[in-house]
Amino acid sequence: MTTATLPRATIADAIAELERLFKKERNRAKASDMTKYMRGRFEFFGISAGKRNEIYAKKWWPKVSAVLRSCCKSGRDDELSLNLLALIQQLFNSGACQRREFQHVGIEIVKRHRKLWRFAHMEVFRELITTRSWWDTVDFLASHGIGGILENEVDDLAEGRSDLVLKKLKQWIGSDMNVWVQRSVILSQRFLKSNMSMVQLAFFINKALANAKKSSHSTKSLNKKDAVFFIDKSIGWALRQAAYQNETW
Repeated sequence: MTTATLPRATIADAIAELERLFKKERNRAKASDMTKYMRGRFEFFGISAGKRNEIYAKKWWPKVSAVLRSCCKSGRDDELSLNLLALIQQLFNSGACQRREFQHVGIEIVKRHRKLWRFAHMEVFRELITTRSWWDTVDFLASHGIGGILENEVDDLAEGRSDLVLKKLKQWIGSDMNVWVQRSVILSQRFLKSNMSMVQLAFFINKALANAKKSSHSTKSLNKKDAVFFIDKSIGWALRQAAYQNETW
């Protein structure tokens, strides 16, 4: 079984360098505004999305990517994907990554490597979805992580693995009461496109709505009204994609 081969010290060095680059561009006034916009949930360096992506693409990622690949002993994509996920997990979980820009870099890595994600990575993505959760990271993880898995595994129908992905999503929506997980299941269905099952989508929608309305949902940072709102929004986006595939639905 392939495992991550990226040393912890290498990850720590990469995060330290990213922090150094972010601190050079810190804007305290913008940081305060960003925190207010996110209802006070996260602290920021105050870096705009454009500047953050420039730091990522031009100053940080080229060096980090080279180190990541050098740590892949087999040179295989499955090893590279696990090394990438090890880095992303630390950008979400590390105590050194309290400011939100670190998680935004994590989801950028997910987006840029979506062709690598497979069924074996699903539980890692669920962990990320439920870590420092809010719509700004959850929607990217649902779209480029879980959505990427669905796209990639649908391409491998001959191996029968796409059924495993859908079974896992049914398990999540039936047993995990976290609203962000429920939202992610619905949002991910958009990426099945012509393979989207209207019966399956209806099942996910009905389950998620029923769960969001329960006072016992496990997303402690959300009240019932917010929970229903975030599920409703995901349903709207999924139905819009469904209409492209089936105008009579």
